[in-house]
Amino acid sequence: MHRHYRSHYRVIPESPRWLAMRKRYKESEEILTQMALRNNRSIPEFRNMRNFVEEEDRKRGMSKKFTYFDLFRTPKMTMYTLILMYAWFVCSAVFYGLSLNIKNLAGDRYINNMIGGLVDIPAVLLVIYTANAPWCGRKRTLFSGMLLAGITLIGVLFLKLAEKSLTEVAFGQATVALAMTGKFGIAVSWSASYLIAAEIFPTLMRSIGSGACSIAARIGGIVAPQFVFLHEIWSPFPFIVFGSIAIISALTVIVLPETRGKPMPDAIPEWSWTSCKDSKDSKHSELPMSDIHNNKVDIDVLDDNHLEQSSTEILLKCDQGQTKEFFAV
Repeated sequence: MHRHYRSHYRVIPESPRWLAMRKRYKESEEILTQMALRNNRSIPEFRNMRNFVEEEDRKRGMSKKFTYFDLFRTPKMTMYTLILMYAWFVCSAVFYGLSLNIKNLAGDRYINNMIGGLVDIPAVLLVIYTANAPWCGRKRTLFSGMLLAGITLIGVLFLKLAEKSLTEVAFGQATVALAMTGKFGIAVSWSASYLIAAEIFPTLMRSIGSGACSIAARIGGIVAPQFVFLHEIWSPFPFIVFGSIAIISALTVIVLPETRGKPMPDAIPEWSWTSCKDSKDSKHSELPMSDIHNNKVDIDVLDDNHLEQSSTEILLKCDQGQTKEFFAV
């Protein structure tokens, strides 16, 4: 396993965006140059990239060490952080809870365990397709998986209420089918949550944001066995809890922005709780990364920067999957 990761470490280059924000310009420029050459594109003007980083350094002081408190700089950022943390909590609690609750399902527990593991494979393959599809994207994939898991798991309750009209075998098989469908949905959601969490947080806070979500997921894994014990009170009780929290998470995910094909944020927003909108400085800082990419540059807003061509053009196109050849070496 260790050798497997070491082989990936040597093949996959460091993120040019991260290197640039850390002022490791030479390494960033070398990687971007290789990307441009392999994709038959012109080499960008790196001076603009340095100007942007130096401007960010002047305004905010990039030597500062960010903490988890910085995830709550603005109401919008706080909302996104809490929604993602809750989504990861739900994914972990439901995923591990259903896995542990397999012992309480009808039929052979070993076959049920095998089925529970197999449903994860098509779930991941589906996310690879839908998360990058123009008609779906990350947000809808996450929402659909959560909603599917919630509806099917709540369906166990109605199945229990109609138990008298079903045979014992039919009831057991239907319960297993709903439980496995719910596990498939939550596996889809968990895979999609990794993507959207990595693309919402700014570059220098991405690891902190993902870490906060991971903490929430670990809490979900801790409480999952406790939810399973509710089976002793009433057999559908664990499914009701899992389905309810999944549906609530699906509704909160609607607020999140779609990140597919969008430039990943770099600038850290100023502390501001007076409005849900980002401050003027934050919007100014995002222009070199977003508006220039979309060819919508307001020169009056850029003031002394006067950027003629975004030096992060190649980097932004990496986010949109246009540098696959570089990683296929």
